[in-house]
Amino acid sequence: MLSLASVWIALVLRFDGRVPTRFVHGLVVMSPAVVLLLVSAGLLRGVYRGLPEYASVGELLLLAEAVTIGSAGLLVVARFAQPDGHIVPLSVFVIAGPIILLALGSVRLSHRLASYLRSGRAAAANASRVLIVGAGNAGEMLARDMLRDPTACWTPVGFVDDDRNKKGRRIHGVTVVGPIRELESALVRTRADSVLVAMPGASPHVVRDVLLRVADAGIKARILPGLRELVGGRVTAADIREVDVADLIGRQPVAINTAEIAGYLEGRCVLVTGAAGSIGSELARQAVRFKPSRLVLFDSDESGVYCLADELASALEGGPDRIDLVVGDIRDRPGLDRVFAAHSPQVVFHAAARKHVSVMERYLSEAVSVNVAGTRYVAEAAAMHGAERFVLVSTDKAVKPSSVMGATKRVAELAIAHLSAESSTVFASVRFGNVLGSRGSAVPIFDAQIRRGGPITVTHPEASRYFMTIEEAGALIIQAGALARDREAFVLDMGEPVRILDLAERMRSLLADRSRPVPEIAFVGLRPGEKLHEELWHAADDIVPSEHERIYRVTHPGAAMAREDFRERVLDLERCAREFPDEAVVRQLLFELVDAARPPAGRAVVLDEPAGIS
Repeated sequence: MLSLASVWIALVLRFDGRVPTRFVHGLVVMSPAVVLLLVSAGLLRGVYRGLPEYASVGELLLLAEAVTIGSAGLLVVARFAQPDGHIVPLSVFVIAGPIILLALGSVRLSHRLASYLRSGRAAAANASRVLIVGAGNAGEMLARDMLRDPTACWTPVGFVDDDRNKKGRRIHGVTVVGPIRELESALVRTRADSVLVAMPGASPHVVRDVLLRVADAGIKARILPGLRELVGGRVTAADIREVDVADLIGRQPVAINTAEIAGYLEGRCVLVTGAAGSIGSELARQAVRFKPSRLVLFDSDESGVYCLADELASALEGGPDRIDLVVGDIRDRPGLDRVFAAHSPQVVFHAAARKHVSVMERYLSEAVSVNVAGTRYVAEAAAMHGAERFVLVSTDKAVKPSSVMGATKRVAELAIAHLSAESSTVFASVRFGNVLGSRGSAVPIFDAQIRRGGPITVTHPEASRYFMTIEEAGALIIQAGALARDREAFVLDMGEPVRILDLAERMRSLLADRSRPVPEIAFVGLRPGEKLHEELWHAADDIVPSEHERIYRVTHPGAAMAREDFRERVLDLERCAREFPDEAVVRQLLFELVDAARPPAGRAVVLDEPAGIS
């Protein structure tokens, strides 16, 4: 009926309201044809299948096509099929087209308009006022999604963006108030309660700088994930997440060579020791992506490894039948032999270790039995049962170690380097620094301290550490396994070291409850075994780039010590830790071994070739 009414309006407009009687009679005769042709065109283009409350630009284009087809049909009828004496001017149907489109389009958009007005009223009353950083595609989609949803938690009150052409422009009725450098004044002008960073394509350093500005302003911030994490390039309010510490560190995303990795993992049996831990579980999650024939999860924590196996069952083709859960201890040599004999793993990621620096200073024999003897047992089992690759997860604390944990990991690096000479297994170790969010690391400790109101305990105002995300660490360890040739260590590019004090201050700005007093930072001094600054390699190490820009080869991670001498010293150390756990003696043997194995500064030393450890 709207279409027919539109044609009558067009007739009235054509004659400025003074329509000759014969044209009125002509249109009466043509009315059935008007309705039939316009309805048929709408059916042909599927106009009536859309729901008015979800009308879109695409549906308006379909409506325009239908009106054009119907109007063309009416022109044909008016020209060739009208009875004599009842002619309707052809221009009437040309005028009618836009009127029909306007009428039908308005009806369809009325639902959207009503919804928009309702959501605006609800948002003004209940939603948090949010300033969006980034007026690009992501920011536009977010603002539209918020305005469209009457139950949205946020209502956009402004944008900030560095594109000068956008300043003062409006996006869905929301003004771009200025550049990012004027963020503080924009917060005041818009009376925003919170900030949403909508720059998924920006570099981590840019995002970090924005977040720090927001934190300095004392405003709550949220963020959109990076482009890699967004599904299908579409952005909705559901994608918004809380800011985490990784955002404040500003780490670059890691690109890995999937074809290279698939070449050594696909179709292989992969065993991960320490699978219930932070690094071990991430290695297992990432290994599943490359379709191993079996995944063997080894850990002494039965609950943790059970939950991981249950999580990964749906991710691995073949499900639970291709995941083996093994509860055991890497110090149980006969048990290890049984596991390797039963599963014949071709790739081994050895992540099981005692890692907490200050705790291992008190339990030195435990550190030796796990990090030295346990590593040796797993490596020898891998060599004996024909594993293709063995990757040791090491640490930057193994470089010039001042702690028991670092010293035991250094000995573990040397042990697998010596063992590789007599085995067809490719042995490699991978060093990296602190992992954000891993158990026992600074981040979860600071988090707990901030949430209970402080104090936040920092060892020293100048102490610094290297940090990376757990996803980065897992990806680069697996990539290093693909690059390994033999008897070499890899060092991951950790970026710039971060002052622990800066990390604590950033976390306090991010997490502190502003309704309570700001948590204080207390300096407690370096704990036993801790360094002021960490290093990633020895002065004598020969460091060369690898095929991956974020991974470096330590081409001679060796020792100025004959293999037989090293073997005897390791066995003495293990025996003392196991049978005569005099901590002072064990400590002396451990650090004497590390000192004796240190190559002279200024040159890299290639390992000798005599028989290996037994």
